[in-house]
Amino acid sequence: MLVRYPDVLRDIIGNIALRHSKVQVRGELHIPPQSRFVIKIPFSHIEEQHYSELYQQMCEKCGYDRNGRRLIADEDVDLTVLHAQMRAWLIRLRQTCLHPRVGQQNRQALGRVDGRPLSTVDEGKAHDRRVVASAYR
Repeated sequence: MLVRYPDVLRDIIGNIALRHSKVQVRGELHIPPQSRFVIKIPFSHIEEQHYSELYQQMCEKCGYDRNGRRLIADEDVDLTVLHAQMRAWLIRLRQTCLHPRVGQQNRQALGRVDGRPLSTVDEGKAHDRRVVASAYR
């Protein structure tokens, strides 16, 4: 039908579907101004240690030191691959700032209690003690 009768098809679809541009509906939209609030909350000791470890891993994988200096010459690096790696790491670091349980790769990073991720500082400290004790056995 599309090939034989394009005008008929256009008329049928034109009666069924409506398409409006921004200019046509601008007077109907009443969107309030956007507000953004930034609340700074410091990491707990466990969260800070976890973030620092992730940051160090990112630096090593992407070829930077902790101060942002390149460890590998730029001509030896595929920038497309580097940008993709950094994007993935920065998303993971941002998710860790929100909460260590956010993000698929971070879900088990701090351990588990009763099948659920750790959620309190006391649970985290107890987990750290178990990890250290098991390392010395």
